[in-house]
Amino acid sequence: MEREPLIKFSFEGSLADRNLMDFYEASRFHYGAARLLYTVNYLSEHGKIPKRITKKIYNQAFVIHPPKKGSWELFVLGYIGLKVSDQVIKRGTDYILNNLFPLKKKLDETATLIKRQGHLSENAQNLVNKIQGSKKENQLEIKDEAVAFINQQIIDTKLEDDFRDLVIGLNQAAKRFKSAGIYEAECLPKKLSLEQQYTLIDKTRVMFKEIGYPLNKSADSVSLIHTNDNKEKVTNTIFLSDIDALSENEMEETITVITARIKSFDKETGWLKIRVKGDTDAKGMLLKRSNRKGNIAEVLEAMKNEVVIFSVYRVITPVGSTKYYVFNEYLGTPETKIFPTSQ
Repeated sequence: MEREPLIKFSFEGSLADRNLMDFYEASRFHYGAARLLYTVNYLSEHGKIPKRITKKIYNQAFVIHPPKKGSWELFVLGYIGLKVSDQVIKRGTDYILNNLFPLKKKLDETATLIKRQGHLSENAQNLVNKIQGSKKENQLEIKDEAVAFINQQIIDTKLEDDFRDLVIGLNQAAKRFKSAGIYEAECLPKKLSLEQQYTLIDKTRVMFKEIGYPLNKSADSVSLIHTNDNKEKVTNTIFLSDIDALSENEMEETITVITARIKSFDKETGWLKIRVKGDTDAKGMLLKRSNRKGNIAEVLEAMKNEVVIFSVYRVITPVGSTKYYVFNEYLGTPETKIFPTSQ
């Protein structure tokens, strides 16, 4: 039987730009992506969530192409004539992502990032207030205001990539919001009960954590790409911060100053291993994509010293412990420490 493309997963940044992927991280991604597609397929046909992926369920002959040279992309194809078409797969994944990453969550992230810039103008404070009081009925309207506000602002250079990613996330969340309604009305055999919705969220949260596993070191982002009228279109892009949110890890808004020893540094992935003064175990520290080249220069300078001081943002677990750090600035050594220049 002839096959047609259903979805493409495209990783960008870091190792993926050289057509490479960490073996373990790639294995975790394949497992999560396969479970997701077979779950969407089964849900769309039967209106039920499979307890596990059995041979009977995965005997739908989804197949994959090898990665394309020059990046790291995975094509998934299915037999032409399957009940679950590429558009059902698209709307089904939109439906799931709308539950995992709702528009309200992206609006809340907008308010947090705006506040991180420091002193708020009257317009900025009004937008933050609107976001905090938003309801489902007016979230699309507030999203438009938020995107317009961001596009008109002079952004702190250290936050440029964060705001750019946020605009992408806001626009995609709004489209998912609409697509999810179509899926529920036209593609599901029957509407899910509240209990089924919670079950779906719990199961697919784990799948997307697996899909996003390569964002630890192998790539900066993964995009879900669908074909419409023979044209490929990115419908959802996922970043490490999204995967952290699924684990309920959260980056603090305030800067923390730490004294540490650098154990190792991988320039390719932007990850350091450091031993913070007072800690028994080494932890990771990530150089964000924004100004990574400049940050690498700072880290190489820091590595000339045995003990150094950094300003960082802590990414914390639900119980308040530090999972890893996000680099902000190199402040020197204990003998030459300077004050942080950015908040």
